[in-house]
Amino acid sequence: MRRWPSILAAACLVFGAARAALAETPPPPEPDDQALPPPDGARPKSDLQVAADPAAPRNERRGPADEEAAGPRLSWARVFTRGISPGWSGRMDSTFMSFDKKGTYGISIGLEGWGSPDGGGGGAPMTFFGGSALKMSQGRLAPRFLTLFGAGFELLTYDRVQHTGQFGIFAPMADVQLGFDFRGVMVLGRLGAEYRWGWGGDDRSQIQAGMVLFLTSELWDGGNR
Repeated sequence: MRRWPSILAAACLVFGAARAALAETPPPPEPDDQALPPPDGARPKSDLQVAADPAAPRNERRGPADEEAAGPRLSWARVFTRGISPGWSGRMDSTFMSFDKKGTYGISIGLEGWGSPDGGGGGAPMTFFGGSALKMSQGRLAPRFLTLFGAGFELLTYDRVQHTGQFGIFAPMADVQLGFDFRGVMVLGRLGAEYRWGWGGDDRSQIQAGMVLFLTSELWDGGNR
């Protein structure tokens, strides 16, 4: 009978140790809604982002203005100046053009000179223009028919007619051009009008009718815009 106290004490120790172990054990985690399998027919969500294909054509990743052209432009024309004999003119510009679904627009700035048996002159013209560009076939680099309307002014002019010199600024000018864009070379016909005013001589109107040759950046970049 003397062993019962010892047995009861040992049983109490074992029970206390088991109870403490159970109290320290964390409860099992609750099921996560995101970890549940998707219902039948539903696609599982993915945190992965699909990157754009780097091999996609460059012009498909650009904005509305998906084509551009820039380069030197040469013009020559027959000149009809009020009050004097007809003559000839030449002009060299640096030109930029942008094309989109609505048409085309651009700017030209350069130098020009003209001459006739009665005199001549020159200036620094700047022209802003816009118009239509109609593709002649379905290819990306298909030739286009261009119709351009321009307006601008001569930043500076100096003319010497019948031994009288005249200096002027901001002489107004306008033109229309029709022709073809062969995707590297543009050939256009041009009809222009200008009013050359200034100080020291008579103001004179002038009509020009000639041709334009525009060498664009497609010649050296292979059309990769």
